Amino acid sequence: MPAPAAVCWYAKSTLVAPVFVARVKTQDAASIAALKTALGKTFGSVIGAYEAKAAKVDGSDAGYQRLPVTTHDQGADVTVWQRPVSANAGTALTSKASFASQLSAERYFPVTLALAHGYLIFSPDGRLVDDTLAVLDKRYPALADTLAPQRLPRTILTLTPSSAAALIEREAGAALPADQEAVFRNASRTHLVPKLHALAHYPPVSLSLPQNLPGSTGWVPVEWWFDRAKGGAGADTSATDAPADQPGTEGD
Repeated sequence: MPAPAAVCWYAKSTLVAPVFVARVKTQDAASIAALKTALGKTFGSVIGAYEAKAAKVDGSDAGYQRLPVTTHDQGADVTVWQRPVSANAGTALTSKASFASQLSAERYFPVTLALAHGYLIFSPDGRLVDDTLAVLDKRYPALADTLAPQRLPRTILTLTPSSAAALIEREAGAALPADQEAVFRNASRTHLVPKLHALAHYPPVSLSLPQNLPGSTGWVPVEWWFDRAKGGAGADTSATDAPADQPGTEGD
């Protein structure tokens, strides 16, 4: 698969369930059909865990049971595979699933893979795959639309501090239950949480590479860019008159 490829975390999900996106080489119809077959077979073979309560398939007595893979074709260019996998750290509640009686934990991952419009999309959290498909179908705004067009091909990282802070605070709290890690949880509330709340007030930032990259392997300079908030009356005019998208420096 050619570049670019990306991995994204969202506050609506968890640290262990990002979404991965990669571009697929342009292929003819026969090659796409073969790729779909291979992806479906690989997904069914690799994804899944032993489910003690899973229903047996076709009366099979096999000892290793998993929930079935569901496949959906959403138009000519979109195919989605999904398999529920029981996990204590899952992103979905078992009680709300129609197949709850077959799951082995109170939560599960709706692990999802999609081939759509020349992209391969994967996440343990199916909601993020749905959101990515919505972006590709122009039903949801793309992050790329918020970046300067001339820097878009060179941007390698973007961060929304408010979302990152919310995600980290929630994950830290989940990792430090009050009845088991009271000391560390109190330390987190005292030292980590205030810093996260301060971080949440920072504007979105992105990291880009220089226009001309060296032909050999080595270190290259990078630039941080961020959206400057417009100041009110009495604010520094040199900052408020500057374009919204400006490179960051160590002093900012």
